[in-house]
Amino acid sequence: MALNCKIVKGVEDSCTPNVSGVLRMAIANWSDYTFTPSQGGCVDSIDLGSEKAYKFAIMEGTGNATSTGTIGGNNDSRYHQHAVTGQIAKLDCDLVGEYNNWFLGRVIIFVETKNRDVYAFGVDNGLTAEVWTYDTGTADGDANGINFTFSGAQPNAPVKISDWSVVKGLMA
Repeated sequence: MALNCKIVKGVEDSCTPNVSGVLRMAIANWSDYTFTPSQGGCVDSIDLGSEKAYKFAIMEGTGNATSTGTIGGNNDSRYHQHAVTGQIAKLDCDLVGEYNNWFLGRVIIFVETKNRDVYAFGVDNGLTAEVWTYDTGTADGDANGINFTFSGAQPNAPVKISDWSVVKGLMA
């Protein structure tokens, strides 16, 4: 059954260069939080209740965040498959317990791109760890650390946030 949705806007060309990649990420436990959009549509206020967001450093050139709109099944169900990947360059004794919490929990991941666009992935249903690999590398030049992929089916695209200061205000 097709939805009766009308297209009401197009996309204009931009003279601003577009740079690929992730600048930084933050992670929070998933719950039913309040994301309040401004009149322009971007979220400019997030209420995590008593929860906090935590910044985590990924290795340069390893971060990626995607949302793939999918139609499938017998009932033409529509959903967005969110996925956030990267590599953390720290196999630290103090952090092993925390990494286990990330691996076992359901999370929201905040991503700032190198274009300074900010998104929240996993807002509706949370994301879970699909891949969590401790990697020592083989050769001298190999990267080592934790390779991760968090993913999850969501009814909506990632939430666009006005800027990183909104996320920074959530951090412990």
